[in-house]
Amino acid sequence: MRGEKRRQEDREEAERRRHEDQDEAERQALEIRYGHKYLRQLYQSQIKGRQQRSNESLQEYEADIERLVHLAYPQAPKEFLEQIGIPTFIYGLLDTEMKQALRLGRHTTISDALVAALEFKADKEASRNYKPKVRQVTFDESQSNKETIENNAGDIKWNETDKLTTKGDKKLLQLWENWAPTTFLQSQDKVPAKIQETCNQLLMATIVQVEDEWSSEKLKKSQKKDSDLKLIWN
Repeated sequence: MRGEKRRQEDREEAERRRHEDQDEAERQALEIRYGHKYLRQLYQSQIKGRQQRSNESLQEYEADIERLVHLAYPQAPKEFLEQIGIPTFIYGLLDTEMKQALRLGRHTTISDALVAALEFKADKEASRNYKPKVRQVTFDESQSNKETIENNAGDIKWNETDKLTTKGDKKLLQLWENWAPTTFLQSQDKVPAKIQETCNQLLMATIVQVEDEWSSEKLKKSQKKDSDLKLIWN
């Protein structure tokens, strides 16, 4: 009887230990799945790889960052949580330009970074929708050469340092119409390139290079003394 009783006690002891081992394994499994120690490691890993989703707004993204930071470091001070949350929020943004702009800013809280991101988004959308007004300018080339000269010959003026001017005087215009295109009235110096270009655009022009003391009246008197030009001025 004693032997049988002894064997029964051994079986019960083995069964009790087996149940204890099973309970411990289940407890460890639950701790790994739901325990704060292992969950903190899980949340910390999620923070490192957190990126803004394509269909996720900035507000939703910022709120989830704050949630993960508090779960990963439940006993940490607020300043530490902000130091972790701000770079996580910025580096996980989808918009590259927004990310670069926020990196240059000084943000003390995640909420400050969110406000800066919203302002950048609003400004970017406003710039994209802005369409500058453009005024169309047309040039009518149907005018005759004579009309072009009459409209523009008296409007071209050069500064005093150039010592050059074009005259819209009717007699000079008549002079040019009689002598063009074989004759130019000019001094011994070569006509500057910028004035020659203007003359080509106007097609016909009278160019006169004068000295500082030279006046239009003296020019006329000098030209009247020329036997070839005398008939034109009379």
